[in-house]
Amino acid sequence: SDFGIKSPLDVGPAMALGTSETTLLQMTAAYAGILNGGSSVTPYGVRSLTLMGDDTPLLGQEGGIGERVISEHAARELVWMMHQVIESGTGRRAQLGDRPAAGKTGTTSAARDAWFIGFTGDYVTGVWLGYDDNRELSGTTGGGLPAEIWRETMIRVHEGLPVTPLPMDAPPEPEPSTLTASADPGAPPAAAAARPSAPAASKPATPKAAAEQAAKGVDQAVRRTGNAIGNAFRSIFGRGG
Repeated sequence: SDFGIKSPLDVGPAMALGTSETTLLQMTAAYAGILNGGSSVTPYGVRSLTLMGDDTPLLGQEGGIGERVISEHAARELVWMMHQVIESGTGRRAQLGDRPAAGKTGTTSAARDAWFIGFTGDYVTGVWLGYDDNRELSGTTGGGLPAEIWRETMIRVHEGLPVTPLPMDAPPEPEPSTLTASADPGAPPAAAAARPSAPAASKPATPKAAAEQAAKGVDQAVRRTGNAIGNAFRSIFGRGG
């Protein structure tokens, strides 16, 4: 909501899957906030309206760039992630040749809505396809016709403009880690690493012991993966959760 989403949002793990609804204008404005380095954007359609001979505007723009809502570092990493969507993901049909672009596809359940929202270094554009009566779209996904409409629109918008690079940074590579299984489940990691491997003539482990040892190894690997994901989110958004 800090990015300008005014529609009610059901905050929870499923929110990332699109369980809440909003408008195309609000979503496009939120993407503009990512492009500009992490500040909210309030869209507007009229810069000003004045009467002839009068210097006092009757109507101002009542919009523009607001306060910062995420760090510039986090915004640049998000731009990089969405650039990969167009380069090698579901948004490949939105590629603009030598002009770098970033974006995200979206398709709701039963394909009743198909989205593509993206940006270059100069402009942000959002495309939505759907029926007013919420009928199912036939064979349409966000990476299909919406991405193609977005591409054709952006080609025309950028005619004659120089190529502007995207403000993006690749996230740091995860640190490599090793998993060492010990014959003694109660041994601390240091003791497990120091113990030499069992000779070939040693008694083989029973199937039950081998299964228990494998389960412990899987559990440790899952925990390490969870910690890595948590660290990645904290690196991007600057907080836990």
